[in-house]
Parts: sequence; C-alpha cells; structure tokens
Amino acid sequence: MIALKREVKEECGLEIESIKPEKLTTSEGKLGEISLAFVPFCGESFLGNNYVGFVFVCTAKGELARKGVHDAKQPRWVSLSDLKHLVDNEPEKIFSYHLSALKYYVEQKEKGLV
Repeated sequence: MIALKREVKEECGLEIESIKPEKLTTSEGKLGEISLAFVPFCGESFLGNNYVGFVFVCTAKGELARKGVHDAKQPRWVSLSDLKHLVDNEPEKIFSYHLSALKYYVEQKEKGLV
C-alpha cells in the first residue's frame, strides 16, 4: 500500500485518503520479515508481455498535477459518463494496459457495486 500511495503522489500529485476494499493482512516471519496480503479491486494483465498490475479504488485529496510523469502524461478528472464514452467509443485515448480494468470499473460502478 505504501507503493500505491507513493505512485499516486508521484504521478498525479494526490494524497490517498482511503483504499477500497481496505483488506490488508500482515504477518511477521521468524526472521523478522514482513509479508502483506491485500485485496485489490481487480487485477490486470497485458497478454504477450510480462505486465501484471493491481487496480484499487481510492479516495484522494490535493490538487491534481497539471502534467504527470511516465504513464500519466495528461492526468485529468472525468465523469463516469465521460469515462464510459471513452472506453466504449474512443479506447485509443486510454493507455491500453488499463482499458479492460476501466471497462470493468464502469460496469461495476453502474451496478452500484463500487
């Protein structure tokens, strides 16, 4: 979860307030090592590549960066209806690795499950 918070701050300039679902289990091994088990909103993978990602639904505060770095070159807020339009009609405007996860989010949000 620390990495998620760091990435959102780095890419978008926002501070994460909460992560849903908030299911996190930590354990300490006999040598003091710590392991985490967490539940993301969904997972994503890009076939033909070794990319695997975890998607979380978060609340955040702060001011959205005008220009991000790396993947988030033009971060911006969009309404659910605008996101639905983008994934259904203009998918080329979305980073292809995240297209399926965003489609899934729209479906779940429309059903009231998120």
